Amino acid sequence: MRVSTSFYETVVTNSEGVARVKSMQRIRTACDSLEKKGAPAQYTIADVGRYCEQRWGGPKAQSIRNSPVVLARYIRLRIAEYMLAHPEGPGRDMEPLDLADGSKAQEQYLLALGEIERLERDIARYRARMDGYREDVAQELVEISRKQC
Repeated sequence: MRVSTSFYETVVTNSEGVARVKSMQRIRTACDSLEKKGAPAQYTIADVGRYCEQRWGGPKAQSIRNSPVVLARYIRLRIAEYMLAHPEGPGRDMEPLDLADGSKAQEQYLLALGEIERLERDIARYRARMDGYREDVAQELVEISRKQC
């Protein structure tokens, strides 16, 4: 079972609010439609929001962004899976995450979190360099800011 499918089913099953379930259903349909139409290598929350707004009047992109733990996360999971399956995507050589093997899924998840953290540090360092700091000072600023978080 795909991660996004598992996430979707968990949210829909455990949601008490009808609005949340309706939003999830609309977002799922929007993602399905964008992927079926051969969306660019990576569609965005804004693309999903525009689709939903045009077809049903909502949820709008900002409403989706205001729900980062549920709505936005579901879209990001869908995008990640789409990128892995897309022929020109950066993950074309990677196998999708399989929840049937919990230890393997956990390992892949932790590796991905580590990679994200490394990339965030690199971005912060590059931004500091663009602000005119020397490489060694930029690195020190990044490390100081990481310790405070």
